[in-house]
Amino acid sequence: MWDRKEKITINKDKLLYILDFFDVYLMQFIQEILMDSKEDPHFSAVAANNMILCYLEIMTELGQKLPYNSVKEYFEFQGFDPEEYESAYYRGPQF
Repeated sequence: MWDRKEKITINKDKLLYILDFFDVYLMQFIQEILMDSKEDPHFSAVAANNMILCYLEIMTELGQKLPYNSVKEYFEFQGFDPEEYESAYYRGPQF
């Protein structure tokens, strides 16, 4: 396994291509979280929160201008109500 802090060389166009699909996956994952049971959740809002933070950081590092700068702004930009962002059930460590 590699050192996670090690810098690697990667094709930017290919990474952006994959990240475009990741954004769609992320939206589907958020829908699953919002429809999940609070008593017996099967999906983690913390995982989605962490994925959004990583996505924001990577896109910024790649020089991509995004219309949002935080998880809450991401939710609002994607058309979710602020209450939906607040109502997600969070469990586990957050970045």
